Amino acid sequence: MIASLFSATWPYLVGAAGWALAIWAVRRNGKVDAKRDAAEASLTKQKEMRDANASVDRSRRGIADRLRDGRF
Repeated sequence: MIASLFSATWPYLVGAAGWALAIWAVRRNGKVDAKRDAAEASLTKQKEMRDANASVDRSRRGIADRLRDGRF
């Protein structure tokens, strides 16, 4: 009885497990992509801030050099 029930339903059980695995993989991949995108955005923002600060520092150094040399 139980053996015949299992033999009749095992393809459905395997199919359901396959669908569950596929759904889990797609959701996991989406979460990984979102985390990676957030990390890339953070690194880009940090680089932009670093570049902006370096530009301001170069500008200040240029003004200080001109003041010191009397070229201002």
